[in-house]
Amino acid sequence: MATRSRIGLLLSDGSVLSAYSHWDGYPSGVGKILKEHYNSFEKISELIDGGDMSHPYTEYTWTNAKRSPQPQYYS
Repeated sequence: MATRSRIGLLLSDGSVLSAYSHWDGYPSGVGKILKEHYNSFEKISELIDGGDMSHPYTEYTWTNAKRSPQPQYYS
């Protein structure tokens, strides 16, 4: 079962830029990944700009082939 989440960035005008993430949306899952790999405005903004995703940092492709860890976007 998936733990869905939204990854959000609060902008200076009070609006929120966000993207959907399907897997591991709890603090020790996606929360830990964000803290370790997307710990600046630029990095999180780039992640969110990619759009909705299955996972923000995985080493597997849609066909389960291994690769260097990166977001698994839907499109």
